[in-house]
Amino acid sequence: MAIELQGYQTVFENAVYSRDGTVPDQEGKQHPIKYLILPKRFTDPSEDDVVANLRIKAEEIGFMADLTLPASVKKGETPLEQLITSLPSGVVADLRHGDSEIEKFIRNHTPAQRYEDGKKPQYVHISYGVLTKELIEAQQSQGFIKDSEWYVAALLHPEIQKMNLGQKWNLKLLLENGRLPERTDIDILLRHGVHGSRTLDINRTKYNVEEIKEVIDALCTTFSTPEQILQLPDVTSKVINELSIAALIQLHERIKEMIEEQSKSDGKGRNSRIVH
Repeated sequence: MAIELQGYQTVFENAVYSRDGTVPDQEGKQHPIKYLILPKRFTDPSEDDVVANLRIKAEEIGFMADLTLPASVKKGETPLEQLITSLPSGVVADLRHGDSEIEKFIRNHTPAQRYEDGKKPQYVHISYGVLTKELIEAQQSQGFIKDSEWYVAALLHPEIQKMNLGQKWNLKLLLENGRLPERTDIDILLRHGVHGSRTLDINRTKYNVEEIKEVIDALCTTFSTPEQILQLPDVTSKVINELSIAALIQLHERIKEMIEEQSKSDGKGRNSRIVH
């Protein structure tokens, strides 16, 4: 079911919304832009989710490695797969078989939280940014904008951000019984300039309160029921992959350190296990 966001035009159903605006150049000439809102939802992953995800990915990669594939089929196309396939084969096997030492390392080095009671919080996440109308129309005419992922990538593109465009901020709101927080609670947090609470988390220590309130007004008015919120894209699996990547980067760094240590010891006392 497509849900219209108050005050915004729908670009991709329930995933990208826009409204028109203008910005002046150095000579004062106004240029048309699009203010963009990208809403989504996710369940905060646990350490267990990250460990399970890496085990599954390692198993999938191990299975693919046993097949004879055409040269045109690339292995490890995603950043997560590339990080796994570039690990020593023994470490990949440990991931695949659920080695306790590897799993302990992953748990100690992932940003994911430990939810021992199994009750993981759920959030609505909003990305807010600006792109020029000219850029969007040019990309549309060339057939590059096929889904909402183009907008995700465009808002984060370094060259676009150098032009003082792209993503301006993002925030997440804690869902309570599937609903957004009480508006009075949000207003109190914004009035005090809070940016890192459990209820409201904004990736800016200083922000334009009125700008954020305008977006939250539209969000709370439009997505007022749990059923409406469930229409937002669920990006939980993407968040799990991002947290898995963070742990794998640390694992690569530890393996590099161990290789350097072993080299210095001239091969004596070699230990292929991961040290915590």
